Amino acid sequence: MERYGNRTGKSGVVGFDLLDDAIVIAFVGGERYRYGERAPGRAHVANMRRRARMGRGLATYISQFVGDNYEEKLDAVPGSIARTPGTVFSPPGRTPP
Repeated sequence: MERYGNRTGKSGVVGFDLLDDAIVIAFVGGERYRYGERAPGRAHVANMRRRARMGRGLATYISQFVGDNYEEKLDAVPGSIARTPGTVFSPPGRTPP
């Protein structure tokens, strides 16, 4: 999982995985969701992928245009996503620097 840029420091998104036809997004509470062609659709996924790469506007976009329209809620990854400011995001299987 790639760390989200979070340029403003206020985002609820902490990480993402870009898949061939979908994007998986991890949120500060540990929740992970898969968004794809079935839901919310190709156009939304393209917009979400662009915002993920930029590190800006992804949580706002989801809140305003996507909401609960996701393909699948995935299992949370315990210990990999922290809500505490200053804590380093560490993908599973990796040790924080």
